[in-house]
Amino acid sequence: MNFYIKFFYISNQFIYKYLKMIYKGSMKKILKNFKKQIYWFFYNLYNKKCKNKLGLKVKNIEKILDEYSAKSKSTGIKYSSLLACVELIQKYKPLILLESGTGVSTIAIAETLYQLKINDPQYKPILISMESIDSWYKMALNLLPERYKEFVEIRFGEREV
Repeated sequence: MNFYIKFFYISNQFIYKYLKMIYKGSMKKILKNFKKQIYWFFYNLYNKKCKNKLGLKVKNIEKILDEYSAKSKSTGIKYSSLLACVELIQKYKPLILLESGTGVSTIAIAETLYQLKINDPQYKPILISMESIDSWYKMALNLLPERYKEFVEIRFGEREV
């Protein structure tokens, strides 16, 4: 769907919803709800931009993440965080990375490191991903693609409060 048509459709939905709310009641409630919807509209727009930019920085990342997400029980991806992480890894080429919570981000980081290793065979990074939930740990071990196993360690450890 064309962006402008979609925006027009969303705008009309907003207008209908707010006219309905005005008819029923509170202006304060209307403004609060409107702020939330505007916030999420721009958040989603920004997230989409970050997803596209991530795709330019790491070849085939969208396909790789979609395949992993389909197999896993992952709760989702925040592309702005992934993009920031990938940019830092590409800039500084760290040798040891420690990640808390194994999931889609682990795969994104691993793919970034994998592509950096292809371009620079002397680069020998290690990604250690810590997981504190046994079922997630086992799932992550089973779903980790073979090509990452050389430099990705998934470790299980209880949380300490």
